[in-house]
Order: sequence, then structure tokens, then C-alpha cells
Amino acid sequence: MKRWLMLAVLCAAAQAEPRLEITTTTLEPCVVDQPCFQRLQATAGTAPLTWRLVRGSLPPGLQLDPNTGSISGSAASAAEYEVTIGVSDSSKPPQEDSRTFTSKSLPVLTLDWKEPPSLQGTTISGSVTVSNNGPDIVDLTVIIVAVNEIGKAFALGYQHPKLAGTTTLQEIPFGSQLPGGRYTVRADAIAELPAKNKIYRAAREAGPVQVPVQ
Repeated sequence: MKRWLMLAVLCAAAQAEPRLEITTTTLEPCVVDQPCFQRLQATAGTAPLTWRLVRGSLPPGLQLDPNTGSISGSAASAAEYEVTIGVSDSSKPPQEDSRTFTSKSLPVLTLDWKEPPSLQGTTISGSVTVSNNGPDIVDLTVIIVAVNEIGKAFALGYQHPKLAGTTTLQEIPFGSQLPGGRYTVRADAIAELPAKNKIYRAAREAGPVQVPVQ
């Protein structure tokens, strides 16, 4: 009876002991070419802890430190990866836990349609927004053109502003009356950072848009 009572007490103690658990729920996105650092957190367990990639991978340029659980480096390109990260402690036998994350690396420059190209009469119009996800001011050029079926290009919009770091440029409208034809609309953004000898590009394409012959 005493033996069974002791086993029951030991089992109850084991069940009450906090289990090793990864408490980090999401990974913050990193920006291409920018230093990135974040540390995964876990509760309970016997130190030291050991971290590892169980399945999948981080974006190229980022590494997981097995001793600290920190993810650091500089992302080489924009990407999105699913990665399962595991942790184990130093108890005998070791406790383990794992969690699956989405790991993203964002481009420095992004370009999006605010109002996709549309036709009103013989005028193609719309608008775009440009985001600078990096920390530095960039020298930005935005050009929107419509190209017809024989390759002739017509300018719809142009701006050449400075764009501060981690900001989104206000809506950039575009529009022009065009001769009849079938057009593809292309928006291009080019961000120059002379101090670091860097150039970043983003583009969007839409269409075709058929302008009626008058």
C-alpha cells in the first residue's frame, strides 16, 4: 500500500511539474538587406535549452542560434517560408516542444495598385501606392505607361519624390486619353540609395484594356 501511495504521489508531482513550452507565437518579418534579430522564448524546462530547425527553413541569410534561440542575419531576398522550430531542455530524459511559424522577408520597395487601371471613354486611369520598408530615405521614381499591341508606349503618370524610411507614399494617380487599341498598363518604381550603392525595383502589370476607336 505504501509503495502504491508513493507512486501516486510521484505521478501527481510529475503531472504538476510545468512542461517545456515555446511561448513565441509569431515571427516578425525581416526586410531585405537590413540587420534582423529576434529571440524565441520558452517557459519551464531545465537549462540550458537547445534550439533546432525541425522542418523547413528560414529565408536565405537568416540563421537560428541553437544555444540562444535567436534568429539573426540579413535576408538576401524577399521570401515566405514555413518552418518548424523545436526546443529541448537538459533534463533526463529531455523535455521537448516544437511550433510551426511563417517566416517572411519583405522587399525594401513594394508597389501596389490602389485603383487598378480602368477605362472611362477613351481614358485609362487609376492609382498606385509605393512603400519603403527599409529605414533609409530613398530617391524614388515612379513611371506608369500603357503599351499597345504593336509595342508603342504612352505615359500615364510620373513622379520623382523622396520617400522616407518605413513609410507608404500617398496615392499616386495616373491617367491619359489614348487612341484606340489594346493596352497593357505597367507601373514601375525605382528606389535609389546612393550612400549604400543600392537600387531597388518593384513593378505591377495589368490589362489588357481595350480603348475603343473613335
